[in-house]
Amino acid sequence: MSLMPPKGYSKVKGRQDLWTGVESMDRGWIVTPTWNSATGNHALEVWTPRLNFLTPAEARRLAQVLLAAADAAEAASTAMKAQTTGGSQDDG
Repeated sequence: MSLMPPKGYSKVKGRQDLWTGVESMDRGWIVTPTWNSATGNHALEVWTPRLNFLTPAEARRLAQVLLAAADAAEAASTAMKAQTTGGSQDDG
C-alpha cells in the first residue's frame, strides 16, 4: 500500500523517504514539520543558526512556535490515519 504525503508536504530532494511541510521561522530558529513515508512517522526538525541563549520571554515564544508546529504535524498525522481507515479519528 502506498501512502500519500500529508497535504502541503513536498518531497526532499536526495532523500528517498523524507517529506517536509511548511516551515516557520522565529528569531532565527527554523521549525519544519517532516514525514517519513517509509515509517509513516511525523516529527519536527529544528535548526538554529548558532548557539542560542534564550531569555525566559524568548523561550516562551519559541515554545509557542514549537507547539503550533507540533499541532499542525499532529493534525496532518490524524488526517492521514483517517484517510487510511476510511473515517475520522474525532469523537465529536
